[in-house]
Amino acid sequence: MPLNDNTEEVGMKDNSSTKVLVAGGGIGGLTAAIALRNAGFQVEVFESQPEFTALGVGVIIQPNGLKALRSIGHGIREGLDRVGRPVAKNGPLRLVDPDGRHLGVRSVDELDLEGMYGEPSIIVRRRRLHELLVAGQQEQALYTGKSIVGFEDDGQQVTAKFSDGTTATGDVLIGADGLNSVVRQQLIGKHAPEYTGWGNLRGMATGFEFPEGQEEGLAVVDGEDHIQAVPVGGGDIYFSCAFVAEPGTWPNTAEGAWEEVQRRIQGWYFVEDVLKGCQQDTLVAREIRDHLPRDSWSTGRVTLLGDAAHAMSNFWGQGANSAIEDGIVLARALSAADDVESGLLSYEKSRIPRTKRLQAASRRVDGHVGDYMPFLEFAYGYDAATVPLESPEAVIG
Repeated sequence: MPLNDNTEEVGMKDNSSTKVLVAGGGIGGLTAAIALRNAGFQVEVFESQPEFTALGVGVIIQPNGLKALRSIGHGIREGLDRVGRPVAKNGPLRLVDPDGRHLGVRSVDELDLEGMYGEPSIIVRRRRLHELLVAGQQEQALYTGKSIVGFEDDGQQVTAKFSDGTTATGDVLIGADGLNSVVRQQLIGKHAPEYTGWGNLRGMATGFEFPEGQEEGLAVVDGEDHIQAVPVGGGDIYFSCAFVAEPGTWPNTAEGAWEEVQRRIQGWYFVEDVLKGCQQDTLVAREIRDHLPRDSWSTGRVTLLGDAAHAMSNFWGQGANSAIEDGIVLARALSAADDVESGLLSYEKSRIPRTKRLQAASRRVDGHVGDYMPFLEFAYGYDAATVPLESPEAVIG
């Protein structure tokens, strides 16, 4: 049963004696840290990299993600208006085949998302969003070079262990440490993320002007293979290539994937010209992988968030957005609960049914054809700051 929202508003009880450790300083971990501090918790964030910097290239923050970011304040939502660009600002993204023949437009771009859901979709360089989230921490308890290798939960406190031999102790540990999460492996076991059948290369390019009538970018589609290129502002173009590839055949280096893409797109309309302006230092290559949905991702005082909990394919653009939602709901659930354990159970039971559906839809590219409106309502109409929380005893459907 959902909890009565009137009894669990963030900040209604004193959380100042509860310390939350966040393993991972990506989009989800940083969002959670801000939401938790807003609710009065002590928070320490531990990032494995030598500095807080975003991995990846571009990201689309959808209406559901923008609503969640607006709820945590610190000028983050307003900052996205400055550093990002509304998707389909001047019309829909066009779909063409490799010979340039018009296939149609992306139907979702023809919708007034802001009118329907209260927010548009904004595309932004990932590092720009990351900078806004780091600034929102106000320099509070951020630690770099801290790669988590394990944890101990004695039922009263949880201690995180790092590769440099140091430890940190708190009341809660959040594993926001990504697709290959160490925290997940200790909680759930070493189950490798599943390969979805696509190889991916992403990057930024510059110096290309889209033709008249195509200012919002293009997607070149050849069966299941496709390349999308869209402007992100400041003369930069974000592109993402997805090609069907047998397991183990997609190059795992940016240089190798770049060469593979060049081989595959010979003669393709417009994309060769776009990629001539590629900024080589922005390239990110990977196999597209996800996690199978689970009925639980919390044990004791430890839980998971974002890709560590529910990694999904990027075809619906909900990976980062669902991680942002996680952070908001987690802070609300912990603040509403009488104890840490029941707060974490409320969090996962409030989130798992939704993320299961997002994972399944993303893997199937569900809703990209046919009647996609019910899924849009489900995805974009969600408000992490106000959705009723489930009780710890709720049954996962």
